[in-house]
Amino acid sequence: MATGFLAEGVCFETLQDATDSHFSGIPVATIVTATSTLQNSYFKAGTVWGYQQKSISPTGVITPVFSITAPVPAFPACFAPSEQYNDGLSFGFLIVSLMVTPWLLSQLKKAFF
Repeated sequence: MATGFLAEGVCFETLQDATDSHFSGIPVATIVTATSTLQNSYFKAGTVWGYQQKSISPTGVITPVFSITAPVPAFPACFAPSEQYNDGLSFGFLIVSLMVTPWLLSQLKKAFF
């Protein structure tokens, strides 16, 4: 059963963790014009991500141009790390059982024959 969210090549347990990883990896984009410098960036306010653009004048005055709430991206499903652990534990138990069963049968054979 797939219960995780795949973002940036990593499977995250929660949608919030996957979203945080996605947006925090996007660098600030800077556009330099003749009259000002524009900066486009993502920011986090509480648990919600937003997108903003600021204008920086040659004298250093920062003016917000706009700010919007960023849409939550859709992530492909994946197996959460806890499920991978449980799958590995089950597989390991199977392997150990296959190794112990012949030994146990040989011990029973020695005891009764």
